[in-house]
Amino acid sequence: MFRKILAFAIVLLCSFSCVPLEEIAYLQTEKEKNDQVYELNYDDYAVGYNDILYIAVKTQEDEFLKNPERNTAFSSDAFFYLSGYTVDEKGYIDIPVVGEVYVFGQTISQIKIRLKELLSTYYKNFVVVVKPTGVKVSILGEVVKPGTYTFYQNNVTIFELLARCGDLGQLANRKRVKLLRHTDDNVTVHYIDLTQQSLFSTDFYYIQPEDVFYVEPLPVKTWGVGKTGFSSLQIVMSILSSAFLIVNVINN
Repeated sequence: MFRKILAFAIVLLCSFSCVPLEEIAYLQTEKEKNDQVYELNYDDYAVGYNDILYIAVKTQEDEFLKNPERNTAFSSDAFFYLSGYTVDEKGYIDIPVVGEVYVFGQTISQIKIRLKELLSTYYKNFVVVVKPTGVKVSILGEVVKPGTYTFYQNNVTIFELLARCGDLGQLANRKRVKLLRHTDDNVTVHYIDLTQQSLFSTDFYYIQPEDVFYVEPLPVKTWGVGKTGFSSLQIVMSILSSAFLIVNVINN
């Protein structure tokens, strides 16, 4: 009886205590290839409803169109919300000099070109600056620091998000990360495999504003086993102790 219980415990420990390397390593490469080159697939962000834009127009004399109090040294989400140009429910922004401009579905480059056309009737030498007021994304699930993060830069990659949130947990399912991406009035669900280098060539290597990531746990966690080999060993030892106690009671 003792040998059967011990053999069962060893099998249980070997089966559940360790997570294979291929389940936790990012961007696994093919061994026969030393160097790989991937073409990055980045699309300029298309403006949607409720987006907030930073817009500034400068002439040789002075800046004549800018976000109110934009020169303050402190920037925050609340500041951008109050001082930026918000895309309304009809897809317009309302700015000085030219009035309402339709921007929904247009890229930042297209908006700049359109503003230059509208302002050229009023001014000759000027520069237009248009930027989204940060890329805000959320990440939940098996993450060290889940939450909402804002990046004040362009072209943010998914690995920059992982670095900001402290990386994924040891028992995170890196082969099945769920992405909720907002397009127009719809939400599209995608699944991302972080263990494959082909990620570079997908539309998901660069994150988009309002992306929401959910990181699923590996089955080993749903089965209730410890997070590490040592914790799993503790669980198995506890089971063995209980089994030995039961055997002793029965024998006596």
